[in-house]
Amino acid sequence: MTIRSIHMNKLRNVGFWVLQTTWCLLQNIAGALLFLCIPKHRPCFVYHKAFVRYWSLSYSMGMGNFIFLTDTFGRDADAESGKILPTLQHEYGHTRQSLLLGPLYVLLIALPSAVWCGLPCFRRYRKNKKVSYYCFYTESWANRLSGKYFKRLLSNWQQKEK
Repeated sequence: MTIRSIHMNKLRNVGFWVLQTTWCLLQNIAGALLFLCIPKHRPCFVYHKAFVRYWSLSYSMGMGNFIFLTDTFGRDADAESGKILPTLQHEYGHTRQSLLLGPLYVLLIALPSAVWCGLPCFRRYRKNKKVSYYCFYTESWANRLSGKYFKRLLSNWQQKEK
């Protein structure tokens, strides 16, 4: 590594954290409060600068620089296992959305995603029409951003989850 590349990496890291604490402040405060409310015995780790914690709910979600994974995967599953990696990378896509949209993230991504995921009428719609959860714009965009970031697309996994 050259001196210049070391300085560029440091500059990128500083820029990342400046964005997280300014442009993405709203969702990071919400994510941090949620992160702190989850019992401490739940495993947590850092994944590509995002703070990840398992929780007992049946779904996973990202909020700012915080990712919450359902523990239905099993607490012993590590971040790189094939079992949780697609979900972890998808939720990391929401972290990328947060960086791009800043304060608009909550209105444009978090709320529509929560409605699409949680309302029984949309669950029935997806089941009856055989529509993938990941076809909704918030979810497909998260997968595309994650795919670009991790240099591989998650489309095969999406199709299996219909």
